[in-house]
Amino acid sequence: MSNSAAQKQRRAQRARAFLDELIKRYPNALSADPKAVRPLAIGTLEALSGDLAKDPEWANSPKWLIRQALAVYTRRPSYLRALAGGGHRVHLDGTEADPVSEEAKAHAQQTLDARKPAKPAPKRKSPPRHKGRRKQTGVASDSKLEALQRKFNN
Repeated sequence: MSNSAAQKQRRAQRARAFLDELIKRYPNALSADPKAVRPLAIGTLEALSGDLAKDPEWANSPKWLIRQALAVYTRRPSYLRALAGGGHRVHLDGTEADPVSEEAKAHAQQTLDARKPAKPAPKRKSPPRHKGRRKQTGVASDSKLEALQRKFNN
């Protein structure tokens, strides 16, 4: 198995395309709509592999591709939010499975928190810049003005 960047990219694209087909085939368990995503039952990979092996059209699906497609699905933020939200997991036919464990909820929330971009540091306000010279007031400026008047009026 080669690990070139181009091959990894092709495999990832193939896994995403395969996932799209799985979403069409199993609409009760998998969803492209982020609001409709539900946590999958433990053992979904084996159940999915077994179910696909029964169908002649899907029987030759490589296990790595099934695993990769599920990995793409379960690493999505919408899936992690559904997992962190708790509730029950679902089987491929959409029936309810075991509830999401506290450990799974915590792990999903930690993963989501780790993915959040760090907030940028607040910008410090620099003192206002003055264009040109500052206006002089008081006795010093008056004497300078008088000196200039004498110079040019004479």
